[in-house]
Amino acid sequence: MPWPAYLTDGESALRRPVQLYLAPRELQILDEEGRCLDVWPLAGVRLAGEVFSGQPIRLSHSERGEARLTLESHEILEALGRYTPASRWRLSPTRNLIVVATGSLLVTVAVAALIVWGVPRLASPLARAVPASWEEAWGGQMADNFEAQFDRCEGGPGNAVLQSLAARMAAVASAPFDIRVVVIDVDQINAFALPGGRIFILRGLLTFAAGPEELAGVLAHEMAHVTARHPAAALIRGLGIQLILTVIVGDLAGSGVLADLGQTLLLLSYGRAAEREADRIGSAILRQVGLSPESQISLLGRMAGQEDAGSALPSFLSTHPDPRERIAALHREAQRPVNGTTPEPILSATQWAALQSICN
Repeated sequence: MPWPAYLTDGESALRRPVQLYLAPRELQILDEEGRCLDVWPLAGVRLAGEVFSGQPIRLSHSERGEARLTLESHEILEALGRYTPASRWRLSPTRNLIVVATGSLLVTVAVAALIVWGVPRLASPLARAVPASWEEAWGGQMADNFEAQFDRCEGGPGNAVLQSLAARMAAVASAPFDIRVVVIDVDQINAFALPGGRIFILRGLLTFAAGPEELAGVLAHEMAHVTARHPAAALIRGLGIQLILTVIVGDLAGSGVLADLGQTLLLLSYGRAAEREADRIGSAILRQVGLSPESQISLLGRMAGQEDAGSALPSFLSTHPDPRERIAALHREAQRPVNGTTPEPILSATQWAALQSICN
């Protein structure tokens, strides 16, 4: 019997509906017309993350990189167990047990929240302890909220250029999640990362950036926030117990706190320590793809220059610490060698033009 599923290639946000057929030694992936798209040997098939009763499951393969299969039905787990060791396909603890564990955690957090300084100090350790599935659920609800309010830009070849650039950088970022990058049609100079690996670029940043290297610098910085799990820490710091309750009721966006873009950007603002860490990790990502942190320095310098001239502080910096402090630290990072001796442009002129026109 076929199982309906969705296939993602790990390089773009496209979800392709497929049908799965299970054979004794392989998993066959067919499109809606019955054409075979791929065959996964069962020996390499794995669960991609925890699996709870009533929740979708994701499958990965050791030889297929970041590709993922997502299914609503859990019946395939029993079938997989007939051909491979059944212990590989066990469900995680039931939702009831999770509720009990969450209740215990809730009491602990509530006591800490009574102390004014408790939640801010616990935010980072709690973020690192939060299961990846929780953080992905938070980010997914926030992303759905934004995409319901604003138009996504996926025009022409620009989206392919963006996804290729993002995949190249994500490959060296060592993030704990699949990173997905989306441009939304908002005329602000900004970019931000949501919990669980979602990164949004606002159209105004594509217009403001002097070249693809500056955009790559912003992407590296936001990927660094994802890697360090700063967005989850910011949410815990800002929402506290309310965020933990969403694990039980499953409705983060319905709280109304995240209905406004400006409120969300303020909620996801970071302190100096987090920004310094993101700059350091982001610089390492840039060096791995053959770029110097100079691309970050040039963008921050032009923004700081606008402020000196009396212009309104660009929104990309409105929730960030003093750019001059960051520029000084990035100059030190720029002294480190980059990969390769003759770095090539991160994008060609044609690719950059296509990316800048992605919203047209």
